[in-house]
Amino acid sequence: MQKIGIKTKSAIESSDEHTFDVVVEATGNESGFLDTIRLVRPRGTVVLKSTLSSQNKLDISLAVVNEITFVGSRCGPFRPAINALATGLVSVDDLIDAVYPIDRYIQAFEHAGKPDVLKILLES
Repeated sequence: MQKIGIKTKSAIESSDEHTFDVVVEATGNESGFLDTIRLVRPRGTVVLKSTLSSQNKLDISLAVVNEITFVGSRCGPFRPAINALATGLVSVDDLIDAVYPIDRYIQAFEHAGKPDVLKILLES
């Protein structure tokens, strides 16, 4: 994502707090959601890409005070996405860590479970 000018973070530093215009939450866990609240600037936008279910009471008062906008984004229209990939308008090559033949699916799943691995493809 750095190649196309999108800043990404895997760890939060104190200097990162409340500095990002848009933060995408895709962890699906409570701590990831709370991190987005710490990262997004006042009046910024949080895109909720994952579903979150929590048994705890989440304190979202900071989101209200900072007037954060939340946008849900589960799945979009597939045809424009497929066309963008097919024509090269969007490239996802940098997201793919490895390609495995389908008969090596066990190794592929093991590889996918490693830290910092984004996507593993299986091919027939």
